[in-house]
Amino acid sequence: MKRRYRWRWKALQFLGEFDYQLIPVPVKDNNPTVIYPEEFLAWKLHELENKTMEEIAEILGASRVSISNLIKAAREKILRSILEGRPILIKGK
Repeated sequence: MKRRYRWRWKALQFLGEFDYQLIPVPVKDNNPTVIYPEEFLAWKLHELENKTMEEIAEILGASRVSISNLIKAAREKILRSILEGRPILIKGK
């Protein structure tokens, strides 16, 4: 039986050296990415504490669709700020 082709390992060759450090430094860019506490809490509960959408919805008192939107927004903002080198500001509304 023929083995399955693993394209993902060959694709990593094109990334080159991938060595980054996230070190807090004084920021010169005055345009931080604002993450709201609800987004951060939903993302933290989902990623770090491995809670399901239903459990997070019960904790925060929101619907599963709202929780899904909060997690998606937090992921996008965090990834965008890391890639663009922008500071992250967790700020209440």
